[in-house]
Amino acid sequence: MVTKNIQLDDTILETSMKLFQQYGLNLSEGINILLQKIINKPELLDIEEISKDDEDYKLLSQTRGEETISLDEFMKL
Repeated sequence: MVTKNIQLDDTILETSMKLFQQYGLNLSEGINILLQKIINKPELLDIEEISKDDEDYKLLSQTRGEETISLDEFMKL
């Protein structure tokens, strides 16, 4: 197990913590489950390339700057 620092949107953090809590999960457990599901079924992301017009790009740009990355690059993070 490793520890990583990540930046999350305040609303996403608050909403996801409440949702995970309903299932008896803490934030770390919930994120681990989601990441494992994506690893097992990458098509769940349904992203070919993140463009500047995409809502996902707006979230990424808030934490990473103005860089557009491919799904392959994103999955390597």
